[in-house]
Amino acid sequence: MKAKKIAAISSAIIFGTSTALAGMPTTTLAQEQTVTEETTATTDEKTEVQEKPQTQEPTTTPEAQEKPQTQEPTTTPEAQEKPQAQKPATTPETQEKPTGISIDEKNFPDAAFRKYVENKIDKENNSKGILTQAEINSVTSMMLSSLDISDTKGIEYFTELQTLSIYNSNLSSFSLKGLKKLTKLSIASNKKLTTLNLSDLPNLEILDCYSNHLSSIDVSNFKKLREIDYHGNLELTTLDFRGCNSLEVGYHSVSQETVYISAGMTKYVGCNLVSYHTGNMVIDLDGFYTVNPDGSKSVDLSNVISPALIKVLANENHDTFNKDTNILTIPAGDKQTILQAGKDYSNKPTHWTFYTEITAVNDCTVKFDTMGGSIVEDQIIANGKTATEPASPTKEGYIFKGWYLDKEFTKLYDFAAPVTEDVTLYALWEKEAAANTPPTITAKDITLTVGDSFNPLDYATASDKEDGEIKLTNDNVIKNDVNTAKAGTYHVTYKVTDKNGASTEKTITITVNPKPAKINTPPVIDAKDITLTVGDKFNPLDKVTATDKEDGKLKLTKDNVIKNNVDTSKAGTYSLTYKVTDKDGASVEKTIKVTVKEKKTEKKTAPKTADMANVGLLGSMFAGSAGVLSLSLGKKRRRNNK
Repeated sequence: MKAKKIAAISSAIIFGTSTALAGMPTTTLAQEQTVTEETTATTDEKTEVQEKPQTQEPTTTPEAQEKPQTQEPTTTPEAQEKPQAQKPATTPETQEKPTGISIDEKNFPDAAFRKYVENKIDKENNSKGILTQAEINSVTSMMLSSLDISDTKGIEYFTELQTLSIYNSNLSSFSLKGLKKLTKLSIASNKKLTTLNLSDLPNLEILDCYSNHLSSIDVSNFKKLREIDYHGNLELTTLDFRGCNSLEVGYHSVSQETVYISAGMTKYVGCNLVSYHTGNMVIDLDGFYTVNPDGSKSVDLSNVISPALIKVLANENHDTFNKDTNILTIPAGDKQTILQAGKDYSNKPTHWTFYTEITAVNDCTVKFDTMGGSIVEDQIIANGKTATEPASPTKEGYIFKGWYLDKEFTKLYDFAAPVTEDVTLYALWEKEAAANTPPTITAKDITLTVGDSFNPLDYATASDKEDGEIKLTNDNVIKNDVNTAKAGTYHVTYKVTDKNGASTEKTITITVNPKPAKINTPPVIDAKDITLTVGDKFNPLDKVTATDKEDGKLKLTKDNVIKNNVDTSKAGTYSLTYKVTDKDGASVEKTIKVTVKEKKTEKKTAPKTADMANVGLLGSMFAGSAGVLSLSLGKKRRRNNK
C-alpha cells in the first residue's frame, strides 16, 4: 500500500512538472533558428527573381525611330502553327539579269579593245560585264590611241558612233560595216594597215588616214565627204574622188600620185596648205563641153573645177587655156588634152588630163574577188605598170593560198607582170584543220593546318574546249609531296590529256601551317564571405563551386582547401583559401573571410506572480516528496537492522 502511494506521488510530481514546463515560453535558440530559416527562404526567392529579370521593351534606336513601327496583329495558336509565307528576299541570283551584249572573248576577241570597252563604256554598276542598249546608244565618240589593238570586232555594235579615232594600233585591216552615222574617221599611224574598207559609211565627212601603209583607197561617190588627209602612204599612188561633190580638201602624199575627180567639183582645192600640190589630176568632162564647128571642143572650167585650181592652171600660160574667160579648148579629133599644172613635193611638175571620153583613159583596173573573205580594194593602174600585192584577206576557218586569174584556180597571178588591161583576181582558200585546244586545269594554291585532311582531287577541276568537262582521277596527280602532319610548304602537280593528245600540267603550292597555340582559360571559383555563430557546424566545401571554360564544372575535395583556420568555438574573423587546377595546369586561388559571432545571451527577467506561485508550489511538491521519500527509506533501514 505504501509502495503504491510512493508511485502515485512520483507520478504526480512528474505530471506536474510536465504541466508547468508546458506553460513556459519557447526557448530563445528555437526563436533564432526560426528567424534564420525564414530569412534564408526570402533570400532564395530574391535570388531566383534576380536570375530571371523581367523582359523589358527593346530600346528604340535612331534607325527604328525613323521608321514607324507597325503593330503586330494578335497571333492565335493556329496562326503560330502556320507562319505566314514571306516574299523571298531578292538575291543576286534571283535578280533578273540585264540584257545586252556580253563583254567577252566571243563578242570582243581583242583583249586590248575588250579592256577599253570594260573601262570606258561599261559604266552601269548593276550590269557589269554586259553592254546595255543605253550604254551602247550613249557612245557617239571613241578614241583608241596606242592600245595595241589588232582586231576591232565588236565595234559594229556601237551604231551611234559619229567620231572614231584609231592611232598606233596593230591593225592590218578592219571593217566599219554598220556605222552609218559616222561622220569623222581618223585612222592614222597604223604601220600594218594596208587596206581600208569604207563602203558602208554614207555620212562620212572627214577622213584622216595618214601615215599608214595603204596601197589603195576608194572614196568615190561619197557625197558628203569634205576633207581627206592621206599623206604618208607612200604606196598609195592612185585616188578616185569622182562623185565626191562636197569634197574641198585632199591633203595628199605630194608625190606623183594620180587623182581622179569629176567635172563640177568646184569646191575641191587639192592641198589646202600648198596650192600647187595637186597631184596628177584626171578630169572627166563628160557633159561639160561643147563641140565647135571646126570639131574642137570648148570647156568653161569655171563650171568644172574650183577657182583655186583655175589659178594654178593659169600660172602655166597654156595656149589652149584663156585666162580671161577660163575657156579650155581641146583640138579637133583629140579625146583628151594634157596640160602641165602644179608641182609635187620634190618640185617636179605634175600634169592634168582633161578627157572628153573617159573610156579613152589608158588606165587599168585590178579587181580582187575575195570569194567570201574580207574586202580588198580595187587598184587603178597606169597601163603597163604593175599592181601592188595587197595584204592577204582573211576568212574565218580558212587559210588564204593566193590570187588566181580564174575561178578554177589553175593560174596563179604574177604581181611582177605589167597590167595592160582590166583584170579580176580570185582568192583561193584552204579549209583550216580543226585546231585542238589543250585542256585547262583550274586549281589554286591552298593553305592548310597541321592535322587537316587533304585530297588533291578536291582542289582541282579540268575542262577542254572540244571534250568538255574532264573528270580527274588519281592518275592525273603526277606529283604530291603533301604531309599534313608536319608544317611546311609542299606541291601538287596535275596533268590532264584530252582525246586528241594535247596535255596540260599545273602545279599548285600547299602551305601547311602549325596549329595555333591553345589558349587555356584558368578556372573560376565561386565562393563568398561567410558569417557564422559560435557553435555552428561548418564545412568549407559547402556553397563553393568551381568551373572551367574547357573542362566544365570541377568537383571540389578537401585537397582544394589549402588554408583553413576557422574555429567555430571561438568568435573571431578567419580566412579560408581555395585552390583549383584545371586539366591543362592552369590554377586559381580564392580567399574568403569567415566571421564567427558570439551567441546572443538571453536577458533573465523576474517571473510573474502566477509563475512564482507555480514555482513555490513546485518547490513545496519537491520538498514534500523528498520528505516522504526520506521517511520511507529510514523506516526500511530500521526494519532491516532489526
